[in-house]
Amino acid sequence: MSFISGLVLGSQSDHFLCQYVGLTLSTLAIQSKQAHGQKPRLTGLRILNSMQWVREHLAEPLVLPEIARRAGLSVPHFCALFKKQTGMSPMRYLMHARMTRACALLDSTDKSVAEISSEVGFRDAFHFTKTFRAVVGSSPSNYRLASSADFAVGSNHKR
Repeated sequence: MSFISGLVLGSQSDHFLCQYVGLTLSTLAIQSKQAHGQKPRLTGLRILNSMQWVREHLAEPLVLPEIARRAGLSVPHFCALFKKQTGMSPMRYLMHARMTRACALLDSTDKSVAEISSEVGFRDAFHFTKTFRAVVGSSPSNYRLASSADFAVGSNHKR
């Protein structure tokens, strides 16, 4: 089941999707301020840049001290600002970013679950599958099957 159909049908991924949408809107608000010549707070830019950096490096083993260092902040200060701005901890955001990317790959590629798990930063496909099930509400394989079925029902095209 795709995120959108899950939201409509009230699946377990509702909370995950709502948090992701909230983070996306927060990011867009900061970018809008920049585009209109307003100066967003420096800390807001640091958090936004760290979120972008995390999304660009999902395959790597990311640790909190490195993310905070790249933002130019101490770990406690970074965690407090990140939570204040996004409503979640940096490591929870990292997990959501990884799961969001995994869902996109499951929806749009024929890569194996093992390949996707590696591409989103998991060394072990079993751990990835366990985490995916806990966060998204189904196994990666079932997610892909449901997503394919949703696509086939809603369209005359194959993926």
